[in-house]
Amino acid sequence: LAIYDNIATGAGHTLVVARAGTGKTTTIERSLAYVPSDLRCLFVAFNKSVADELRRRISLPNVTIGTCHSFGLSAITSSCGMVEVDQDRALKVINRLTNNRSERFAVLKAVGLAKGLLIETVDEVVDACDEFGIEMGDWPERFAGLVVETMRRTADLDGTVDYNDMIWLPV
Repeated sequence: LAIYDNIATGAGHTLVVARAGTGKTTTIERSLAYVPSDLRCLFVAFNKSVADELRRRISLPNVTIGTCHSFGLSAITSSCGMVEVDQDRALKVINRLTNNRSERFAVLKAVGLAKGLLIETVDEVVDACDEFGIEMGDWPERFAGLVVETMRRTADLDGTVDYNDMIWLPV
């Protein structure tokens, strides 16, 4: 009820955060009845199948429904023009930076983590890899440097993006 009241009378955004299976989607869906018709509303689902189902169930002119990735891709294309999705984009950059096969996949994992956490310095990458158990080898600063360099190079749009870019680049 507090969520519905905030949506009907609040003076800002309403964010619903709760564990899986607690009824977030149902609560948000029902709360749309409380959104004033002259306001626009963004409904973000965290996977495509949920967003597709919500689009089938909800058809209000002031409500836009999608995933974080779809909104991110839309922001990228509206700013930079059409891009193609290349899920191996970061790995291609990493392959040009290191010949160590096992290191490549650890760097790829760390790049995804860094983009998701919106971190960008060597020290931040080392701390995040420590926290999330990503093996950096004998030279953590060198490893983190590869991560940061990969991020720097993937920030330069080349007509392609990967799924991590769809979240990271708009931010």
